[in-house]
Amino acid sequence: MRQIHYHVGNLVSIPSFEIHEEKESVIGRMVKSIKMTLHHPHFEMDDHHDIVMNELLELLKNEVDQREPLSHCFSPETIIYYELLSIHDLLEELNHIHRLEVRHQRFLDKSLPVKV
Repeated sequence: MRQIHYHVGNLVSIPSFEIHEEKESVIGRMVKSIKMTLHHPHFEMDDHHDIVMNELLELLKNEVDQREPLSHCFSPETIIYYELLSIHDLLEELNHIHRLEVRHQRFLDKSLPVKV
């Protein structure tokens, strides 16, 4: 969660700028999907999340391909795409950790006798 907080902080620090409506739509849908995943008790992502993530990844690839060679500066759009995809990766890790915890708890429940 600390790492997610870090990436959200990076998003908040981006200065405001104009963005194409289609790109804004993809970003908005990703933010909503991240919110839904964070509110899910098991951090599960639905198929819609994967679709939006792939759209965002495609936008990032296009931005990187259009960058001037040898440029060390990233556009605000590129930073937003990167930060959202980083949060997505962390949510996948949270989901994986949760599944391992559930599996471990089930193992403990089966193997340890319950005293009444």
